[in-house]
Amino acid sequence: ATNGGSSGARLHLRAGGSAAVNKSIVLNDGAFSSISDRGTFAQADGALIATLGSNAIAVSAAGNVTTRYLLTTGDVDLSSTAGSITALATLGGGTQSVANVSATAKVGTVSVLNGLQTRGKASFDAAELKLGQAIVGGVLRADGGSIVFQGNVEAGGLQVGSKATPAGSFAMAAPSP
Repeated sequence: ATNGGSSGARLHLRAGGSAAVNKSIVLNDGAFSSISDRGTFAQADGALIATLGSNAIAVSAAGNVTTRYLLTTGDVDLSSTAGSITALATLGGGTQSVANVSATAKVGTVSVLNGLQTRGKASFDAAELKLGQAIVGGVLRADGGSIVFQGNVEAGGLQVGSKATPAGSFAMAAPSP
């Protein structure tokens, strides 16, 4: 679907069960949101969701959330109430870094292994966080259970646990082979 109309038009999807994006969705600086009340959210291989501007992309599902290409210079908010979140493609990166990223999967795993680049903060609340290469302009906050860094991570600060005070700048490199 392409929003070729006026700038800022929004697209909101609501499914009683699962939602799947099988083709690309391109919005002319409009926000995208999807809620799957009792199911999952998935993007097909090659399908992208693009706001072509600074409006947010938000996806929420009761079950697993699997994303591919989310293109915006605005915020990205992903949540699952009873499943895991897997970002199969870079969130931000290159000339298309996102403003802020938030991912919540309190009983599941949040996996962002193919890259993350924000100009602002990145917040994760999950039973397990798996993070690959990441450049976070603001504070990287991780709540919940275990944290596994599987790539180089740079952040303007690190906060582990909701009551922690953010530390100063933070960098971690992947182990050498």
